[in-house]
Amino acid sequence: MATVEMKRAIVVTSLPASGKTTVARHLAAQLGYPLLDKDDFLEVLYEKQLPETWRARRALSKISDVQFQERASLLDRVVLVSHWRPTCGPQDTGTPTQWLRDHFPSLIEVHCKCSPETATTRFLSPTRHPGHRDQDRKPEDLAASLVQLSNGYPLDIGPLLTIDTETKFDLSDLADRVAVELGRSGV
Repeated sequence: MATVEMKRAIVVTSLPASGKTTVARHLAAQLGYPLLDKDDFLEVLYEKQLPETWRARRALSKISDVQFQERASLLDRVVLVSHWRPTCGPQDTGTPTQWLRDHFPSLIEVHCKCSPETATTRFLSPTRHPGHRDQDRKPEDLAASLVQLSNGYPLDIGPLLTIDTETKFDLSDLADRVAVELGRSGV
């Protein structure tokens, strides 16, 4: 009798600019899992229709959330990275999470521990696609927003593994810890 494998996802969470994408890329490569980054979906939309206002940007973000979820639901195993909706604070920001448990009976949350101060500094440093409308954000408003958001992570959606992304971190060790957790879940 053939064994049916349970669908599983590794969900990388934390504040914007906390190192989630770097961690997710490494995990996907180490585990041989596909990687889905919600920003990739969003930036494809930006190329078709550059938002001229924050409101237009949010509308495109909601469309990309749907595309991200639809693509993820087609996969049996995947590493997912996004700015996830926090458990507390503003509920009009971030990718919703309620669908994750419906599609993936086995979830592991990898939380990138990063202070709001470090995330703010990083956020203000890189240049992202202009469609993100980062230029519309005042640094002091961004800092206050990240402090508020920081109380909403981790998400408590499955077994939790934390990596401190403010210091030098060992991604190979994290991949090993995720593999052990996957073995514990029996899938």
